[in-house]
Amino acid sequence: MALRLLVLALVLGGLSSPQNPTRPIPPADAPVYQEGTVWVIEYARLKEGAAVRYLDALADGWRATLEVARGEGVIVSYKVLLGTAADRHDWDLMTMIELRNMAAIDGLQARLGEVQASPAARRAGSPDLTALREIVGTRIVREAILRPPR
Repeated sequence: MALRLLVLALVLGGLSSPQNPTRPIPPADAPVYQEGTVWVIEYARLKEGAAVRYLDALADGWRATLEVARGEGVIVSYKVLLGTAADRHDWDLMTMIELRNMAAIDGLQARLGEVQASPAARRAGSPDLTALREIVGTRIVREAILRPPR
């Protein structure tokens, strides 16, 4: 075991060593990270027995709206994540909408409203999801793109 740790330390030490000519060394004053895209995240707790109906509604109406928004450059991407709630107050479904930057949040609701009124989004319909879930939280986060190791 001790030998494995020693080998690991030597390998890792060699990879980040200044004598390694294959990896450029960033200057000491280089930023630790670059600002990446912004994510608007909503955490929801689905009502008992509503998961299939909720996901069906997301697949039809919500997804159609966001696909049009993505095509028009209003958003970058979107995701839906399912999880196991830690307790009865926790979320079990997360929706994520990716934006280019923080400025893209300004007027986002209005732009998405315009997209929902478009013929492509109207064909799919806009289901009322409030009866199927409870929102337990929202977050706006920015991706931090870490600089390469020195």
